[in-house]
Amino acid sequence: MKILLVVFSVVLLLGCFDKRHKFDSEELVFRRFEKKYDSLRTSLKDSLHSSIRNVNDFNQLYTISEKIQLDSIISDFERKSGLKLALITFDSTMTSKDSVEEVTRIIGIKNRINTTIGISVSHRIMYIWNDSLVNNTLFDEYSTKSIIDNYFTPSFGKGEYYNGTIQGVNKIIQTAFIKLKSQKSIKKNGS
Repeated sequence: MKILLVVFSVVLLLGCFDKRHKFDSEELVFRRFEKKYDSLRTSLKDSLHSSIRNVNDFNQLYTISEKIQLDSIISDFERKSGLKLALITFDSTMTSKDSVEEVTRIIGIKNRINTTIGISVSHRIMYIWNDSLVNNTLFDEYSTKSIIDNYFTPSFGKGEYYNGTIQGVNKIIQTAFIKLKSQKSIKKNGS
């Protein structure tokens, strides 16, 4: 009887031991960490709108002098046109590949920015968002895709992020001035 009780106790203890030290599956661990990253990304998205400047280089793509040059170009554009433009580079922890567009849009809306450029080099994606008040008249989806494909991407493919950004931002500014001038002449002739 004592032997049976000892064997039963050992089996019971081993059963409890296995349950306490059982390892989680890789899928379960991945889901748990993905959930933590999603909550981190959500809090980052919500906090990003509070201190957006003309150039927001969270991925450290540009040198200090390059940031100053970009800021100067964007500030001059804002002063001459009255339109706000912001550039944001995201590091890999700030967004997922499928949320770059959403985060760029949220930042633009919350900060009342007319054109917001979101760049994620780590996810190899970029997005140009336009305020709904000027979206249909200044930049349509085709125009922004064309600017990305023809001005940003060629230099980005070579690792020349500053050159691509300068070319793309200058094209956005040039296109905006042409369309603003065209709108003024239509209003002038129509009145």
